[in-house]
Amino acid sequence: AAAATVAASFRSDEKEREYEVDCVRERCIGNGGEPQYLVKWKGFGETEDSWEPWSGLYNCQSFIRKFHEAELAAGCLDLYWAVACPATYETDVDLPAWRVATRRTASGREQKTFFGPLGEHVRSRSRAQQLTRLYPLPSSWHAAAQPASGLVKAQNPAATELIV
Repeated sequence: AAAATVAASFRSDEKEREYEVDCVRERCIGNGGEPQYLVKWKGFGETEDSWEPWSGLYNCQSFIRKFHEAELAAGCLDLYWAVACPATYETDVDLPAWRVATRRTASGREQKTFFGPLGEHVRSRSRAQQLTRLYPLPSSWHAAAQPASGLVKAQNPAATELIV
């Protein structure tokens, strides 16, 4: 397997150091709605494992994808949307299994929030597209979240069965 490194700079040490990822151990959703991963660093013990935002692991997408594939194969990867995902949402053909909520701001501008099938939520479509590359999308998830019509109502925002 190809080694993946992450550059990290420290204030106490002006040099930029690179750390090599050994594996990804866990995943959680951070405060901003984007995923974070518990990374095991090559050459360091478990006490040195650290939570890193997915965007900082840009050279490590193969490790992240392998982690998700293993979770899916073990039956540990469940389809769910963030609690903030509204009952009424739209879909996007370029974002299979993602839900899009649109609201108007006080100034009248349209603001979209993209809710991913693993609990993530972001306000940028391009960010959502980047996140879709991190994990395989089972066809059953695609079917559960992509009804024939564009606007959908769900009985429960976390439900996988939809009412069209």
